[in-house]
Order: sequence, then structure tokens, then C-alpha cells
Amino acid sequence: MAHRYLGNNWITQLPEDVRDATLALMTTRSYSKGETIYQEGQVPHALWQVARGRVKLTNTHIDGKEVVFVIFEAGDCFGELSMIDDKPSSNTATATENTELLELKRSDFNRLYQEYPEIPKQLNALLAERMRHMVSFYESMALRPLESRLAHRLCYLTGNLPGKNTISPPATEVTITQQDIGSMLGATRQAVSKILNEWRDENVIAIEYGKITIIDTDHLANLAI
Repeated sequence: MAHRYLGNNWITQLPEDVRDATLALMTTRSYSKGETIYQEGQVPHALWQVARGRVKLTNTHIDGKEVVFVIFEAGDCFGELSMIDDKPSSNTATATENTELLELKRSDFNRLYQEYPEIPKQLNALLAERMRHMVSFYESMALRPLESRLAHRLCYLTGNLPGKNTISPPATEVTITQQDIGSMLGATRQAVSKILNEWRDENVIAIEYGKITIIDTDHLANLAI
């Protein structure tokens, strides 16, 4: 079970009346595995909250290689930035499995945004959290060896980084493929698999298809420093 960062589920953080008004305007949309929700360069018509399933945000390089930025799970919200600045998205959102989303159309978002000052305030907190994550991510990419970057990423995905603010206890497992981890870290699946297998042999983690379970969180956190 994945943790939830405060920034990802901003709707839950709204006052009850504002949250209820927002949810009342959201409709359910279903997407099949591999289906695109929006593409890089498009101006999305809505924002979304994951009700069930998973969504990944990616960019595709000119050589066809895919870069995975983040994977959203149940409760996570995405698509807010284009609602605020009305500009094209800088990434592509794709369902990685059969997925249900709660969709808030642009016109409804604009009305709520103007009516309830709590919404801009919460979105500011969301964007600030994501900016901090971006700074941490690029520091990790630029200065750390792959083993440390991988440990840092798994700690982040499970909420085990020191000082992270969560609305539920840190998780012990994360649902993600080794290919997607490699894409996040700019590494090959083979390089990631080699390190994960070493950690498995050392009883730091357990590996199943599409899932990694953290056994020794303290050891992994030390590797991430």
C-alpha cells in the first residue's frame, strides 16, 4: 500500500465544505491500461484525482526513450498546473493499468478557484511541495552514484525519507516496475536490477513482479543519504 504525501492529495486537505463542493462537480472517467489521458503539448481540459489504478507522467526523447517523472496512485491529483496558467502540458499522462479517475472540468475548476480562496492556498502548498521534490530529485541525479539514487527514490516513493510530511504512515512496499525505476533515474533496467538483486540477497528488500517490499528501512535510508 502506497503512502500519500500532503501535496499530492490537495483535495483531501480542503475544509470539509470546500472539499464536498469540489467532489460534487467531479465525474468518473475510466481508462484502459496504456490509454493516454493527455499528451505533451496539449492544453488539458480538466484536472484529475486517481480513484483506482495508476497514472504515469512521462516525456519521450527524440530517440524514442521514455523518461518517467512520477507515478500517481489512488488519492493523488494531477493536471493542476495547466488549469492555473492555461498553457500546454509539459508531459504525457498515461494509465499504467485499468484506471478510474475523478475529473474536474476547467470551467468548474475556474468557478471553484474564484469562489473559494482555500483552493488557491492549497494549490500553492501543492506546487511548493513539488518544487522541493524537484530540487531534491535533481540534486540526487547530479551528485549521487546509482545505488544512492535508487535508495533515495525508493525511500521517497514509500515515504521513508526523513522529514517528509505524510497523511498516513510510511509504506513498506511500492508498486512499480524496474523499467519505470530505471526511466526515473536515467539508468538501464539491467543496472537497476543488479542493485536490487544485491539488496534482495542482503535481505534489505523483497522483489515480486511489479512490486518491491522494503524489509530494512533503516539500511535503505542510510544508503540514500
